Amino acid sequence: LRCVLQETGVGGLASVRSEHEAWRPEVGSPSMFYTNEPGIRFTVFTDGSTLPGSERCSGYAAVWYDNRDLCASAAAGGYMKVSGNNFISELVAILACLVNTPAQAGLLVVTDSTSCIQACLRDDSPERRRIRAAGRGVLTLIRRAWLVRKAHGGETTFVHQYSHTGGASFWARGNDQADA
Repeated sequence: LRCVLQETGVGGLASVRSEHEAWRPEVGSPSMFYTNEPGIRFTVFTDGSTLPGSERCSGYAAVWYDNRDLCASAAAGGYMKVSGNNFISELVAILACLVNTPAQAGLLVVTDSTSCIQACLRDDSPERRRIRAAGRGVLTLIRRAWLVRKAHGGETTFVHQYSHTGGASFWARGNDQADA
């Protein structure tokens, strides 16, 4: 993945590619960026959805919170070809989170998909395992994005959050916002 310096002149959530600036699957291969802002950290809630048995599109979303100000948020999301289940759309949400965040930023990725966390963390270096993996194209891009982030000093951590809890905690509300 290509990673270029993006002169923003502003920091925090303004440095995140959100809304119309965000990478989306329909525009092609993602690219990454970094800024000159040191020490930024984000908590990002991701979610993907596919209506079982439907021919309609799958959807994905990522919602960023700057760890210095948890009251403000930025969001990106969109649609993609129907995938049959939530796995691919959940992975695309994680990929959108990684490539739309400055590469040097600390990132806490909160998802309700345990299978996606396990797939992202799994060692698929044996060729047979990699070829047979579900979502291998998206997983390959996620792993490349992770390496680019690491090379620029960006720490990436995954956390699981149960979905549809109706809770009032920051974690439950953030998951609900990504789910909406």
